[in-house]
Amino acid sequence: MWRPSEGAFGAEALVRDVSIASPLWGAQRICGELKLGIDVGQTTVAMISFRLL
Repeated sequence: MWRPSEGAFGAEALVRDVSIASPLWGAQRICGELKLGIDVGQTTVAMISFRLL
């Protein structure tokens, strides 16, 4: 059974925080901002942001 790494939970929290702080930013822009240190895909960012609605 697949389990996410512990870093995945931190990345999800970071995406959630950025989405809440900048509601006009889309998944592409959030993904671009996170490229500085976190490897996360645009689809993943979109799914996490969608769950906030």
